[in-house]
Amino acid sequence: MKDVIMTVLQAVLIAAIPVIVGFICRYLWAKKEALETDEAFGEFSFILAQAMEAVTTAVQYVCQTYVDGLKQSGKFTVENQKKAFQMAYDKACLIMTQEAKDFIKEVYGSLSAWLTAQIEAQVREQKISPIIESGTNQCGFLAGEPAETEDDAEGDHEHPPDDPWDEV
Repeated sequence: MKDVIMTVLQAVLIAAIPVIVGFICRYLWAKKEALETDEAFGEFSFILAQAMEAVTTAVQYVCQTYVDGLKQSGKFTVENQKKAFQMAYDKACLIMTQEAKDFIKEVYGSLSAWLTAQIEAQVREQKISPIIESGTNQCGFLAGEPAETEDDAEGDHEHPPDDPWDEV
């Protein structure tokens, strides 16, 4: 009787072990894929966050060093708005890492178009809720035609037409 039980047990184990190992391998493979996807997503999120931080910093810088003074003196014209936009665009390009520029060009197609949209959004955000609480610290400038950077020289991109924002 013991011999029969041992023979049946061996047959079951011989049949079950490859199935169990197959399930374990598929489970581990799926976990590995999920981890790689999460790591890639985390890296892309980090790169995009760095790029957004560069835009935010550039807009804040231009508001503090250029726009606020012009607004206080009453000399904030459409021309100055375009100059402020160009200053923010150039500053963001300077601050942003090459890795972030390459990533944005690959994912969004155009660094220039992405930067233009992000600067406009950041200006709007700062007009709604200024960083420094004061009645005069409301940034607002037009998105003009940013100068083409070396990064954009090879790509074909379009800039949005000038869209005057409501004056503050």
